[in-house]
Amino acid sequence: MTALALASILISTPMDNPLETPRPETLPGPSFAAWTKWDTEGEGYVRTLNPGRPWTELVLSWNATLEPGARIDWYAEVPGAPQPYHLGTWAESADQGRGSTNGQKDDFGAVYTDTLVLNQPATAVTIRATVSGGAKIKFSSVALTSPNAPQTELEPNRRAWGRVIEAPRLAQMNYPNGNVICSPTALTMVMNFWADKLGREDLRSDVPATCEGVYDPGWEGTGNWSFNAAFAGSKPGFRAYVARLSALPELEDWIAHGWPVVTSISYSLLKGEERRRPNDGHLVVLVGFTPEGDPIFNDPGRNVVRMTYKRADFERAWAHSARTCYLVYPRQMVPPRSRTGLWLDRFDPEAPAR
Repeated sequence: MTALALASILISTPMDNPLETPRPETLPGPSFAAWTKWDTEGEGYVRTLNPGRPWTELVLSWNATLEPGARIDWYAEVPGAPQPYHLGTWAESADQGRGSTNGQKDDFGAVYTDTLVLNQPATAVTIRATVSGGAKIKFSSVALTSPNAPQTELEPNRRAWGRVIEAPRLAQMNYPNGNVICSPTALTMVMNFWADKLGREDLRSDVPATCEGVYDPGWEGTGNWSFNAAFAGSKPGFRAYVARLSALPELEDWIAHGWPVVTSISYSLLKGEERRRPNDGHLVVLVGFTPEGDPIFNDPGRNVVRMTYKRADFERAWAHSARTCYLVYPRQMVPPRSRTGLWLDRFDPEAPAR
């Protein structure tokens, strides 16, 4: 199936379970497309997408394998933009060229580390990948959002209420540079959850190794969303990508399915403060809900790690990132059905037949 056909299924197909709602295509809002086949392949890979919804923000994800010294440069070409936008160079290490590109800003849009932000809505985009050395792109996806879109109203999935997933608990302050490594610490917890669940030590990571694997010298940190997903997705049999969802009940669907999710939030808003503090971005692992529906997290910023926050506070905090999350799971396993089409829920093009 082509990427466009897959995107169409994910966005527009109504569903038949009591929790499911139709998927409108004409309103501004999040959309998602994933693909393993390209319009052209070789040294230059090209894929043109027409998601059917206007968008102003794009986050790209990829899963790839690299031979020593190989690298992949990623670009987004938007109709009307004066130039392609460089979305990062992926390599095994910073020494081999890995990094985001600073200073990309014009009248049409700008790149902020891992996110392309346009000044006016677009309805299409071409993703281009240039490969140097031996590399195989296994999977790619884009999460597209319009920041002015109304929030989707979904019924809560109360099957998740009262459920807690036992994922490893790791505190970021127990590691070097602990005050700035929430993302790799959260990612490590989810990777090690799957290592324990599947009995696969090859999927296990430790926090310093994850930090090294996701470090972005362009941003001088470990919080690049795309790089975090790419690192997890480089593990054998793993699928990992950045998604932007539309409402909290979608996360309840993942918890009811038994799978934890890394979420990007404003830490001050999560704690119940009225206003955001500067540079308060943080990542936490959602592992469950109380019987009353308040979310339960493995919070790497707390020494006790396991924390419960108020539902309304989390909704405000998560909205700050346009409801961004990392979805990480074995590619041969089927995720929960998406009510809105914002993740790959039908099948994985690379997974073996079952």
